[in-house]
Amino acid sequence: TTNLGFIYRLRSNLPKHILFTLYNSIVPPYFTYCISIWGFSTKSNNRILNLCQNYFIRILFNLTKFDHVSNYFAISNILKVNQLHILFTLMFFYKLFILNYCPSLRQQFNKLINNCSIVLRNNPDFYFTKPRTNFIINSVFNVSCRLWEL
Repeated sequence: TTNLGFIYRLRSNLPKHILFTLYNSIVPPYFTYCISIWGFSTKSNNRILNLCQNYFIRILFNLTKFDHVSNYFAISNILKVNQLHILFTLMFFYKLFILNYCPSLRQQFNKLINNCSIVLRNNPDFYFTKPRTNFIINSVFNVSCRLWEL
């Protein structure tokens, strides 16, 4: 948010395309770093990032605090945090299974798929904690499969 405050102070002195370039060079690296992992975090954590993105859109288009920003994301070609999460999760899945970047990880996933009916508690290759939430359902692999429609 300090970077957005910096952009906010410069908004009257700089044209819109330079503000947009500043945003793209400063803010998205924070969003995209390990997003395929932390994107499965709680909604309240992701909401904070959505608020930061909305704040920038309001700066860029000189909107008031209560103006809706949904249409402005499309105008400025900025992906929302949940869309970035889906994109990077699918890119991870594509690299893993289609391009075969990491064969050992792919073998682990294949073992998991083939042995899904076997209890993996005593297997040294896998250790899963007992899910108390939708952790397994929302794992990178399961979400990637659902998104890829396999």
